[in-house]
Amino acid sequence: MKVSSQKMVSLIVGCILGIFIIFIPALLTGSLSRVGTFMGGLEVADYVMRIISPTVGIFIIYDAIKTYLN
Repeated sequence: MKVSSQKMVSLIVGCILGIFIIFIPALLTGSLSRVGTFMGGLEVADYVMRIISPTVGIFIIYDAIKTYLN
């Protein structure tokens, strides 16, 4: 592959992976928002997962775009 096509593949894979990571909480729990009541520890874990996964997903997409543009 040429360098530009390698960068394009890296960009596409990074964006797909980032979007997948963003939607992991919805895939695991089956809903986009918390519908029921959880026990204390599980509620904290659900909250942390729903906060961290979009952050990590956006960081992966940002890194893929940064790599593509350099």
